[in-house]
Amino acid sequence: MKPLSLKAYKRKTMAEKTIDTELLNYFHALAKPQQLNVLNYLKSLLHKEESPNKGLLALAGSISSKDLKLMEEAIKEGCEQIDENEW
Repeated sequence: MKPLSLKAYKRKTMAEKTIDTELLNYFHALAKPQQLNVLNYLKSLLHKEESPNKGLLALAGSISSKDLKLMEEAIKEGCEQIDENEW
């Protein structure tokens, strides 16, 4: 998102400028890690149309075929068996 130009800022109403000032005052009162959290939250509000799984989709294909085969075998060995004496 592009910052406001000085000309655009001058066109803002007094109420809008007051909100801007108040937000900045609170923001600067936070520690840096909290500021980063606020910044990330604000960005997330602007990008709601994006898929919530976008980050997960970025990982698609990142596991090698060999590792997938090992996981599949481990699941078959450990999860697909019934121990009738367990209960």
